[in-house]
Amino acid sequence: MEIDLSCWVVRKNRRYLVGIPEGLNIPRYSPHAYDAARIKNANDARWVANKVGGNIHRFNPLTGEVV
Repeated sequence: MEIDLSCWVVRKNRRYLVGIPEGLNIPRYSPHAYDAARIKNANDARWVANKVGGNIHRFNPLTGEVV
């Protein structure tokens, strides 16, 4: 049985989207992929990336690999 914990993260200017605080509409970013908001669905990740002007990347939290 193979377990896939990978997810999608949004990256912009070498920083990862952490989230957008409610009421502020100002995205928060971190230089670390582990801090990034983890999105399971690729279409949802694309939608968020389009809103903030970023790109989506596949992230494996077990290995730390961002592709």
